Amino acid sequence: MPPDITDVERILAEAIEIAAPLEREAFVIRSCGGDAELRQQVEMLIEFHFQAGTFLEHPANYDLPRNGDDRSLTDNFVQTATPGTIIGPYRLREVLGEGGMGIVYVAEQERPFHRFVALKVIKPGMDTREVIARFEAERQALALMDHPHIAKVLDAGTTGDPRDPGFLTPNTPHSASSDPDAATQIPSSPTGRPYFVMELVRGIPITDYCDRHKLTTRERLELFIPVCQAVQHAHQKGIIHRDLKPSNVLVGSHDGTPIPKVIDFGVAKAIDQRLTEQTVFTRMAQVVGTPLYMSPEQAELSALDIDTRSDVYSLGVLLYELLTGTTPITRETMSKIGLDEMRRMIREVEPQRPSQRVSTLEATTRSTVSGQRGVDERQFTRLLAGELDWIVLKALEKDRQRRYESASRFAADIRCYLDDQPVEACPPSAIYRLRKFSKRNQPILVTAVVVLSALTFATVFSAWQALQAIDARQLADERLKNEQAARKQAEEQRRIMGDTLYAADINQAANAIRKADPRGANLFLERHAFRDDKPDRRGFEWWYLRRQIGLAHQIWLENAGPLYVLCLSPDRRVLAVAGANSTVSLIDFETGLLEREIPTGQGEVNGVAFTADGIELATAGDDGTIRIWTLETGAERLRIAAHPTKAFQLQFATDGKRIMVCGNDAVIRIYSAESGQQLRTLEGHGASVQGLALADDQTLISFSDDHTARAWHLETHSETMRVTSDTAIFSVALALSQSLLVTGNDGGDLETWSVPDGQRLSRVQHLDSVHSLALHPNGQLLAAGDHSGGIRLWRIQAGGKLEADAKQVWQGHQSTVYSLLWSPDGSRLFSAGKDGQVISWPQVHVDDDHQSRISIDSASEFCLIPKSTSLITAGSGPHALVRWDWLSGKAEGRFADSAEYQHVAISPDGRHAAAVWSNRVLSVMSLDVLFGPLPRSAGWMPLDWHPGGYVGAPKFSPDSQSIAVPFQPDGTDGDPTAKYVWLHGPPNFSRAEKILLPGARHSSFSPDGRRLALMTELGLVLWDLDQQQPVWTSNQHRGSVQFSPDGKFLVTGGADRLVVVWNVDTSHIRYRLPGHLTPITALAIAPDCRTLATSSRDGVIKLWHLPTGQELLELRGPGTRCVDLQFSEDGRHLVALADAENSSEILVFDATGP
Repeated sequence: MPPDITDVERILAEAIEIAAPLEREAFVIRSCGGDAELRQQVEMLIEFHFQAGTFLEHPANYDLPRNGDDRSLTDNFVQTATPGTIIGPYRLREVLGEGGMGIVYVAEQERPFHRFVALKVIKPGMDTREVIARFEAERQALALMDHPHIAKVLDAGTTGDPRDPGFLTPNTPHSASSDPDAATQIPSSPTGRPYFVMELVRGIPITDYCDRHKLTTRERLELFIPVCQAVQHAHQKGIIHRDLKPSNVLVGSHDGTPIPKVIDFGVAKAIDQRLTEQTVFTRMAQVVGTPLYMSPEQAELSALDIDTRSDVYSLGVLLYELLTGTTPITRETMSKIGLDEMRRMIREVEPQRPSQRVSTLEATTRSTVSGQRGVDERQFTRLLAGELDWIVLKALEKDRQRRYESASRFAADIRCYLDDQPVEACPPSAIYRLRKFSKRNQPILVTAVVVLSALTFATVFSAWQALQAIDARQLADERLKNEQAARKQAEEQRRIMGDTLYAADINQAANAIRKADPRGANLFLERHAFRDDKPDRRGFEWWYLRRQIGLAHQIWLENAGPLYVLCLSPDRRVLAVAGANSTVSLIDFETGLLEREIPTGQGEVNGVAFTADGIELATAGDDGTIRIWTLETGAERLRIAAHPTKAFQLQFATDGKRIMVCGNDAVIRIYSAESGQQLRTLEGHGASVQGLALADDQTLISFSDDHTARAWHLETHSETMRVTSDTAIFSVALALSQSLLVTGNDGGDLETWSVPDGQRLSRVQHLDSVHSLALHPNGQLLAAGDHSGGIRLWRIQAGGKLEADAKQVWQGHQSTVYSLLWSPDGSRLFSAGKDGQVISWPQVHVDDDHQSRISIDSASEFCLIPKSTSLITAGSGPHALVRWDWLSGKAEGRFADSAEYQHVAISPDGRHAAAVWSNRVLSVMSLDVLFGPLPRSAGWMPLDWHPGGYVGAPKFSPDSQSIAVPFQPDGTDGDPTAKYVWLHGPPNFSRAEKILLPGARHSSFSPDGRRLALMTELGLVLWDLDQQQPVWTSNQHRGSVQFSPDGKFLVTGGADRLVVVWNVDTSHIRYRLPGHLTPITALAIAPDCRTLATSSRDGVIKLWHLPTGQELLELRGPGTRCVDLQFSEDGRHLVALADAENSSEILVFDATGP
């Protein structure tokens, strides 16, 4: 039968008044006798009572009762302190929990600033001299500490008269102070009760946190280290915690990062200092701490000889539980024994190794614990064995002399383990183990000696077997090494094959685009779309080609089923979309946002039409009905049974009074839009009529599966024109300004017909069967959507001829494009398809090659400005130096000069420009002054160098502190060996030194700035700037030179039309890249080091795949000479400078992804 409620209440009331956990537990055992159910219920209620634990507090100072008076400071404050009560600047919100000494509230600070804190006040009846002294000691302990993993103390004070909750005693501080003594100036109040204010810790015990988030063993160790550091901080401040356990180490999250906090210094002890002017006594026979986590020293009846190593032991128990899911002495064992046996076990029983402990867990428990640590159950024991066993057992040594001497040494040893460094902990020596064993088990030791003698012979035999095992292990190790080498070689082969396939597919995709086959190009590109299970090989070229076939399109709507029709309201505000899901979606035409939906209940909706005033919307569906809806309310106004089977498309007459509909038969029906009465039928087609188009007030165009398109006079209801195609006609478009009708059929033919005589003017072959057509508002451009999901633009030429635009072939849909619609201004094209998407496409000029062009006066060179979309060109006169925004094409600033500027470079930090003018002067100028708002004054030109000779192209070092510039003195013309390099360094480029290499004319810094690649008369030289000597030299190629961004490769390009890729470490040539027909003029390497761009004198720009050396594609064919190339910092734009005789052009190739 259940326990008597009176017994439960009596025992609980007495138990919660006992502060020491061991005494309280012993009391419960005695009071419950042998009644296990009664004991279980009382222990559960006690756990609930103390569940909140003790939060970190910052208590106030107050005067203790004098003359030994232990009466309560107040009798009624806590009873009346409810949520809403105001204490000084704090308003109590809710109770967090109760501890042994006080009650903790969530409080809202209302002045001088707003925040939520935790506030604790002493419980009723607990304000005795001893409790208040402990309260004061804890506050002093916390005030001494300032650590990110110990909650910060914010404030302290005393409550006022309970009849006036907002009253504070005089001089009560309202803000935290870093001075521990600053919080001790609060005078006592005869009615006041001390309270603490501390930061509000939102967290859960560290063991619960690790298990809930299934942290791995490594992650648990990483989380445990800051706990040790926090305890070490307390020790450095002279504080011993004495009650470290999971509920006193709470873990919360900040920006997704777990943050542990050590709390509850309620039983802390000071070392060599006093925490309070009041005396705090530890009674004889009183054990302080929690038994499961208590050190052997604490288990003594008078635990006065306690030092910091006691906390190290408790940390060891906590780590033991984090790793194994249990404590060295289990809770079940503790609950079954008395106080004296409990103390004996803590002092004498050696803990099992963690690896041994997990192996003895029950199967279900072991599976749960290993799962919470993300490790296979079979590997769990091996994971803990070895160094982790040693570390934990060193912390749990019964002899504190053998423990870690501090929490910081404990944390350092764990860090060594995580970093694969040797650890301080090690297995106890054999002598130490024997001595300990002999003390505990002297009779057993004697027996063991006898047995050991008997086993000597067996040991010798085992040694022989061990030698054989060693040989076998060595053989196994050798095989393992061979296997690992083979695996590594196989992985390298897979990487090479993957890179080779990628390069080949990019080349195929580029060829497919040249052949106007976007679907084929898309198939090649999709092979290398990003997936989690394989490397991402995509570079600039992938995104560039993807943009060519998809543009920067925007998906406006994604539906679960096919979409058949797009219709724009007369006021151009609403786009109606309908299809197989029986719903009409109404989209805001300006924003692309879905406004609302009209469920029609017609099955598939095949046709949509607005009335001329835009007030109503008509739909045609698979149920054969026409339904007319009031847009304002979404209500159905009229339902017409229009067709015996399916209704396809419908059109309102211009007067809005009649509605024409076609469907799954050969008859066109005309109904009254007001009453729904059938007015007329138009008959003549020999098969289902697929669609309708209104040519003018009096003419209706229909097209059918009978291969014909027909014109009907709406007044006489007679057929006025008929055209016949080879296959079923799926779509039509009217170019009335040119008296043309365009049809698209199932065979992929696009045909133009003269109106009204119906003569065929032209026929061209589209990519696939044509399912949708849309004429641009200018009447000159036709969009055609096909069965494969491709969209192609056609130019309507004189005489009705169609000319394909090979560059305007888009692939956005995965299958049939059923409907196309141009925006009224012609800036966008909308498409709807079988894949359930509505896509908005930007209108792109026919001659655009996905590049922007900036026409400028003649320029010789340019340089991109870091961390911007700007560049600077070098020229002459009013265009000496011009700053451009290369995305918008607008000039942002000009520096005019009578001199001609040949070269320009920008420092990587974006602060300076180095320019060479008249081939004789190097000027380094501040960009903020050159084009910015700052006036020119001293310092705006750190260097203005006139060396007396020819000055070449300058190059900044990666740290922006040095400039390398080729130089040839006057009077040495014709002597290439007279050229060398000047290196201008800090401060302000004033320190100059020579690099005496004959004929040096091109240079490039390594990314780390420690080496300089130079093209000289000796050939390519890699120069070590620290050692001032060459690393290696090669005369196998000559030309311009550039370092790769990762520093692993050098690329050279020369007049021999070859591009050569070098391995920096070995000086070996990795690739020779032929392909250009004229000398190389510029080189550029993408930031991801996967794509190389090269240009030649004939204007051709090529892209190469650096991992394989294969040519990927040709960005630009022969044209004006390309003199410079640079990739943007994000690698998604390639900027080129093309130079004609009297003008130049900046080309920007765009590879931003849709």
